[in-house]
Amino acid sequence: MFQSVSTAKNLALDVRVRDAFPVFRDHPTTIYFDSAATTQKPLSVIQAVNRYHCRAVNIGRGSYPWAVEVDEQVRAIRENVARFLHAHSATEVVFTSGATDSFNRICLSWGLANLHNGDEVLLCAADHKSCTLPWLNLKRMLQRLGIIVKILFYGVDEVGSIDLYDLLSKITTRTRLVVMTHINNVYGYLNDIAALRAVLPHPILLALDASQSIGHIDVNVQHLGVDFLAFSGHKMFASTGIGVLWVDQQWHSQLHPSMVGGGSGSSSIHPQTDDFDSATMPDLLEAGTQNIAGILSLGAATAFLQSIGMEAIHTALSALTTYLVTQLQTLDQLTFVPHKRFEKPGNAYGLVSFRFEGLSSSEVGSFLEQHHIFVRTGDHCMSIPGESEDSLRVSLHLYNTRDEIDRLLQVLQYLLD
Repeated sequence: MFQSVSTAKNLALDVRVRDAFPVFRDHPTTIYFDSAATTQKPLSVIQAVNRYHCRAVNIGRGSYPWAVEVDEQVRAIRENVARFLHAHSATEVVFTSGATDSFNRICLSWGLANLHNGDEVLLCAADHKSCTLPWLNLKRMLQRLGIIVKILFYGVDEVGSIDLYDLLSKITTRTRLVVMTHINNVYGYLNDIAALRAVLPHPILLALDASQSIGHIDVNVQHLGVDFLAFSGHKMFASTGIGVLWVDQQWHSQLHPSMVGGGSGSSSIHPQTDDFDSATMPDLLEAGTQNIAGILSLGAATAFLQSIGMEAIHTALSALTTYLVTQLQTLDQLTFVPHKRFEKPGNAYGLVSFRFEGLSSSEVGSFLEQHHIFVRTGDHCMSIPGESEDSLRVSLHLYNTRDEIDRLLQVLQYLLD
């Protein structure tokens, strides 16, 4: 049984952070429990986007003051995101439209050029589709070229963590890459990636989805030991349509452009040979006009997280998640997903999934919606739904409070009585 944790510091943090989000001032009776899908936006992020659209320019193409100013802002944001990730260099940070785009770029820029006939890629059946479908699509592309790549799926254990024994049983001498998730978007379990990396043979590369961890805990790419990392900005207070692909600099020489065109992706054209020279990172993977407003929103969101501190964020969210689980355990007919997820304390990262015997998730979700409580229902984009199918997911962030959790429990109890 989880134990309730309460500190004055966390309560003060709730108030200070919540005041930074205009949505809760404009909708004071609405309770938003769907931050794993997308977070609400603080005023600083909204202002960053609005300022840009009030004086829009392109980057890398103008020498006049407005263009130079935005160019310098984007460069500074790339450098700060690199620090945020504890990266070796800002050249490792590629701006994408989100995690899905990031994984597709890994497939096209690295996988298409480096996977050979008989190579194997390991995916987790419990991961989000953005982690798995790009690799299955790449398999089809390579097959049309006569290259057969094998995709193997490994599972998770009874509490929702990566099943190490199943994973290791799938490793062969032809395994080239393993795709993992830092915090699962349904189970909410934090996988010990550094420990998993330590037992994997080093020729094997590791690609990590950090979408659910990036706004909750300190994500240190060097400590994790991963080779590729992807996340979406809209899950860490930034706008939609912006994300990051981090690529360890040791693999830059193996990358090929996933897109080419204006501005980036290529440096010069040779008309005599109908060829071109590839640009260097990160331009290599950033062809065309970037989502400049999105990048500025990501900069503001990163600065917002840094102003609070990732340790403080983790402490507050852990306490809030623990309180949520403690309260949910009082309800009859409730089963956590996975069913043994909360049989012992620990690993509380703002995300709890569950179901009720005899009630569909859509029925419960609709009832909560009538009381202005928004949660996620369904299979939550899991690659192979399994136990997560037709469940409810409550996902928290810093703007949520214990009073909101108490209200959720009151409404659920009313539904069950």
